[in-house]
Amino acid sequence: MIPLAYVVRAVVVPPAPTALATNLPYSVEHGSVEGEMIARASHTHPLFRDDNSTVYYLLEEATRGTTYAPTIKPFQHAKDGRGAWNSLITQYAGDDKWQAELTKQDELLHNREWKGQSNFSLEKFIAQHRNAYVSMRQSIANYQYCFDRSYK
Repeated sequence: MIPLAYVVRAVVVPPAPTALATNLPYSVEHGSVEGEMIARASHTHPLFRDDNSTVYYLLEEATRGTTYAPTIKPFQHAKDGRGAWNSLITQYAGDDKWQAELTKQDELLHNREWKGQSNFSLEKFIAQHRNAYVSMRQSIANYQYCFDRSYK
């Protein structure tokens, strides 16, 4: 009954266990029994193979008929859910993708002008800028996450 998130966690071999929180069955670091199970579950356990293929089938179902489907195709024969997940993340959510999004939104904020001579209202223009700002903040947070994750 371990959550399948353990299959796709960044670290294959879990670090040494941390001390449990006072009077609780989990560490402060992971914050819950579920978090502890995700962090501590072994990738060498016999049931990992079944969980890994379950993750593959879930990803295949989620990407079926989309532009993302060919990315996981190489993992079909082995039913490698972890490999398919990492491939999707690398292809569509890697730091280069976040950097491209940052560049795109920065260009919008700095170079787009509202001329007021069309059906494009000032409210829509302001909403575009607000959305670009929010997208940039999200990109920066995810870019930093990708950067931090690559060194762990």
